Order: sequence, then structure tokens, then C-alpha cells
Amino acid sequence: MPGMFAGMPSGMMSGLLDRILKGAREEFPALLARLAEDPPDGVAYDAMTLSGKMAAAKLALPDIALLPSYATNEHFSMRDLMPGPPPPGMVEAWKQVGQRIHDFAAEQGVGHLQFMGGPPASLNISFIPREFQPSGETFDGRFHFVGPCLGLRGNEEAWRPRPRTGRCCSSRWGPPR
Repeated sequence: MPGMFAGMPSGMMSGLLDRILKGAREEFPALLARLAEDPPDGVAYDAMTLSGKMAAAKLALPDIALLPSYATNEHFSMRDLMPGPPPPGMVEAWKQVGQRIHDFAAEQGVGHLQFMGGPPASLNISFIPREFQPSGETFDGRFHFVGPCLGLRGNEEAWRPRPRTGRCCSSRWGPPR
């Protein structure tokens, strides 16, 4: 069985990881400077990025992983669902990029950073319902499944939007212009 990686060049995934690393090299110093100006209580980040996870580790802040898809824990990994092994060369390419990520984290004083497949964050927010999560029953209190829920909710009648006050709060990433 060729598996889901059949026909995928080994450089495709390492190219993606290279772009993630390049982004972190550009973003991380600016992110640290910004967080030093106004230290947060924690750092929420997309689980497919490095800068947020690294900033939380470097600043010893709670890390909050935002998971747009399936979560992983000590009992479940997406690798478990793959029907076949990766093509020759892909594992080696991932190891090389993983070493470069580790080296970058060490250069930044973060120490060992395991990207994709490392231990779960202190808090993990998955945007799918627990019922859709494979092995959903194995995820502990570090995980919150907040995805679209079907059917009525017990507190559906209780929530009402606040009256408009004319003030608005907006947030964006990047330096002020």
C-alpha cells in the first residue's frame, strides 16, 4: 500500500518546514521585543508556527496552542492513521529540518524545542468537536474542543449580546504602522 505520501516529493514537506523556520527567524525577534513592552499572561499561537511556542518557552509563560484540526497527545498521533510509510528521503529531510529548528531554538536561548509531535501545550484549544477527534476520550483537561457543536446547548437561551457602547477593540499581528 503506497500510503497518503505516495508521489509526494520528499522536498515538499521539508520545503514547508523551511518556510516555517524562515518565518520564525524573521518574526521571533520582533515578537520578543513586543512582548517585552507589554508582557502577556500567556502566549496563544497557531500550532503550525514556531515563534509563539518559542516565545512562551523563552519568557516562561503559559503556552496556548490553537489547533485548527486534530489534536495529538501521548495516546494519539495523526501518524497512527497514515495508511503507509512516507516515501524514501522524506524522513531524512524531516530530520534535517528538525535539527535546523532545534539549532535555531538553541541560538535564541530556548533550549530543546520539539516542533510537531512534541508534548502538548499547557492549554490546547481545538476547533473541532471532541466527538470528531480520533481517540477523543484520551484527551485530558489540557484540551478544550470548541468546534462547531450540533444541536441545542444547555445555555442557549441564557446568552444575549451586550448593548452596543460605541467602542470597538481590534487586534492584529505585526508592528504598528
